[in-house]
Amino acid sequence: TVQAKAAPGITPNEISQEIERRLNEQGAPDGYRYEFGGEQAETVETFNELYRSMFISVILILLILVVEFNSYRQPLVIFLAIPLALIGVLYGLVLFNTPLSFATFIGLISLVGIVVNDAIILVDRMNHLLAASGDLFTSVLEGAKSRLQPVVLTTLTTAGGVAPLVFVDEFFRDMAITIITGLLFASVLTLVFIPMLYLRQQQKLARRQTRQVS
Repeated sequence: TVQAKAAPGITPNEISQEIERRLNEQGAPDGYRYEFGGEQAETVETFNELYRSMFISVILILLILVVEFNSYRQPLVIFLAIPLALIGVLYGLVLFNTPLSFATFIGLISLVGIVVNDAIILVDRMNHLLAASGDLFTSVLEGAKSRLQPVVLTTLTTAGGVAPLVFVDEFFRDMAITIITGLLFASVLTLVFIPMLYLRQQQKLARRQTRQVS
């Protein structure tokens, strides 16, 4: 039995990837095979469970939104905030030289439920204005304006509440960076892309209803 510890600044996952690369280059002798166990096997199983957890959380949120808005189209618009957050996470990981780790995935799962909040209040406000006035463009414009301050304040308070975790330890640092960068990036783009998609969606719906009537 050979035991070793990773050098400072090197993760076990990086070591495993390098070992696997070299083993693949050399190949195993006839009659032999190799497999990764121990911490590596536990890490793979943990990530698989995280993938399943993220999938389940997305489905549950989607079902709740479908019931809330009585529509499947608008929840799809709201869900655009999730990939927008993932873009911000990738930039944040590169900017802060943070590895894609267990803590990062915990942060991603948390983001799934957090980033849709801004889109929900934005779409809900535009729905109320559209029902009251019937003017689509004005409803989108006024809805975005009226929800600018709540979205900004909600984002800043959430990011500010998570920020102290950056100074706790490496695990919480990675999780906090994931949540903060994803949330900031998604909130800014939500104020731009969600109204555009909402406007486009309502225009298509209006044209479809017009064709059905005629």
